[in-house]
Amino acid sequence: MRVADTAELPPMTKPVKIFLVTLGTLVGIAILVPVALYLFVDINDYKPKLEAAASGVSGMQVTLGGKMHIVVSTGVSVRFTDVRVHNRGSNFVDAGNVDVGLELWPLIHGKVSVNALSLQHVNVSVERERDGTFNFRNPGTRPGSLPAIQLADISISDAKFHYLDKRSGTRINIGACDIHVDHAGLVGGSSADLMQALSLKTHVDCAKLQTGNVAATGLSFPLTADAGLVKANPITMNVFDGHGSGSVRGDFSDESPAYVVDFSISGLDVDKFLRTVAVHGNVNGALNLSTRISLSGAASKQLLRSADGTISLHGGDLTVSGINLDDAISKFKTSQRFNLVDAGAFLFAGPFGLAVTKGYDFASITQAANGNTRIRKLVSDWRVQHGMVSARDVAMATAKNRIAVKGTVDLVNKRYEGVAIAVVDARGCALVRQRIHGSFAHPVIEQPRVLQSLAGPAIKLFDKARDLLPHDKCDVFYAGSVAAPRG
Repeated sequence: MRVADTAELPPMTKPVKIFLVTLGTLVGIAILVPVALYLFVDINDYKPKLEAAASGVSGMQVTLGGKMHIVVSTGVSVRFTDVRVHNRGSNFVDAGNVDVGLELWPLIHGKVSVNALSLQHVNVSVERERDGTFNFRNPGTRPGSLPAIQLADISISDAKFHYLDKRSGTRINIGACDIHVDHAGLVGGSSADLMQALSLKTHVDCAKLQTGNVAATGLSFPLTADAGLVKANPITMNVFDGHGSGSVRGDFSDESPAYVVDFSISGLDVDKFLRTVAVHGNVNGALNLSTRISLSGAASKQLLRSADGTISLHGGDLTVSGINLDDAISKFKTSQRFNLVDAGAFLFAGPFGLAVTKGYDFASITQAANGNTRIRKLVSDWRVQHGMVSARDVAMATAKNRIAVKGTVDLVNKRYEGVAIAVVDARGCALVRQRIHGSFAHPVIEQPRVLQSLAGPAIKLFDKARDLLPHDKCDVFYAGSVAAPRG
């Protein structure tokens, strides 16, 4: 008898053998099932059912224009091509390719479990109609229900986003975006509570952003959402040749959404910046802009009425080509051809932009083509409360003069309220003052009022004489941080 015929297997050999056989069987199934799906199942037969199911869940019309394919590599995925989502006669989303990754084991048991999602060549168009409704919502429909979803891997490449408000004409275009989502989930429930139900952790990189005359590049930010609180921090971009950074927070946990915007731009090109608010001319130099605003509400007027915060524009060593402000001010009494409001363009443009300046042609300040002006320092600090914007410290200094602004601007009703611009002396007293009131569209510019002599030598003599007369008082027009010129 041979030893080999009578020897028994070691105690652990049978379990190992069973494990190897089982593992081989599972591997075989893992290989054969995708191959079987790929070879024998025409997934396009299910296209009408998939379109109907997707349309029912979204409440919009979903069409799968191209053929569907099963892709077998390290796993199984289904590729959809030419995916379009329509609603109310307009395109909402279209994507060139959508790959849906499926978990193999549930698939073997006849269940569908998505483990990854990839979208390429995506266009998203959001439109707000004149009645205030959006193209992805159907008026009069009751909120539906949201499914419970958890996804850990979503990537979106070459995405473009377009926004159009047909009432205001506002357009926002964001292009060449790559988005990677580490986590996305819905807890389920009513679609009316979408923001409260959403959990999200993602990072967004976009090559360019355009809204009106403002163009930015290199937009990048992480985005998180949880229990109705959405945060983008930090946000970075390049705008007006300067570096922008900040954060945006949205709180959707209450009935009225609330927002906090904290953003600054350092080293922005002043000429490019002023051109966005219709102030044209040759201005060289850099400015720093910062804003911190809190808002709440759904409609634009609600947001404006609730606005609270600060807006600041600071800079120095600016050169304005085309006019000598000091010369124009000194000759004002005889020429009567210079408006202080023109000079105020530099102080108004930063905080308020086109909304304030569109009713007045500030361009005249740079059309004289006569000399240059060096602005030594510019400070434009404003306080925002309930849509009313009040001057806190608003002034600029040239080589010989200080020009200051005080008053309030009503952004809700688009009106100037008690705004005055003045040339001030060393004590902050107004030498010449001009008022502006009325609507942004049709402002009333009063004639400048000369309170003291503007002749160059006379100003110096007057200031010296007044210094010797302590009882000579005035109502101080400006007492801010911009110092009076020396000499």
